[in-house]
Amino acid sequence: MKPKIQPPDLPAQHQTQTTQFSVNPKIDAEINEFMAANPDLVQSYRTLVSQFPERAVRKLALQQMNKQNRMNKQTQREMPQVQQWIDSRPGMREHLTSIVDDANPRNREAFLVRLAKRFKNNIDFRPAAPGAKMSQ
Repeated sequence: MKPKIQPPDLPAQHQTQTTQFSVNPKIDAEINEFMAANPDLVQSYRTLVSQFPERAVRKLALQQMNKQNRMNKQTQREMPQVQQWIDSRPGMREHLTSIVDDANPRNREAFLVRLAKRFKNNIDFRPAAPGAKMSQ
């Protein structure tokens, strides 16, 4: 494992000036295009950030909270079918649990559902063995 290098202690003002963000050119171009097409929205965001920074933080938190709530609702809706599928396959629960145990506890159920669906799709769409009859 690569050791983590600690940055030198710098004043907070200097740290924000030297912070580098990774930029995906394709995504950046899409954002630029969206911003050019929606100048009023861009201006309202700039005003929100400059004049009401706490409100801007709350807006971002609300978006993340709504995303998390949508994911939780979908997970709860799909969990009974996933549990039934897992229970019908001997050893599957132990296998999936060993993978999911390393996940963030907050996202563990959603990860289990996504992983089980991926495994199910891989099993259901696996090519048939040579000479095997296809059931209809």
